[in-house]
Amino acid sequence: MRAHGPTESVDPNHLPSNATDDAAISEYEEFLNHNELELACEMLELYAESHAVSKEFWIALRDAAAKMELPDRTRKYEGFARTR
Repeated sequence: MRAHGPTESVDPNHLPSNATDDAAISEYEEFLNHNELELACEMLELYAESHAVSKEFWIALRDAAAKMELPDRTRKYEGFARTR
């Protein structure tokens, strides 16, 4: 059964069409399926470190971190949304 959690607020449309070929995105999906939401969030961040992502991606990741009550990540992603 697939978990439904905050990281699902990150719309796949915020990622390039070939993102599913990336190991970090595969791991994101695996963690999401096992309700490991913070780890799923980390995989999205890892992906974004080496790929161009939109401001909307960072806003969605910020919102997910806020829902998971991860204030350090929330601030970090807010900063990325402002500067990228």
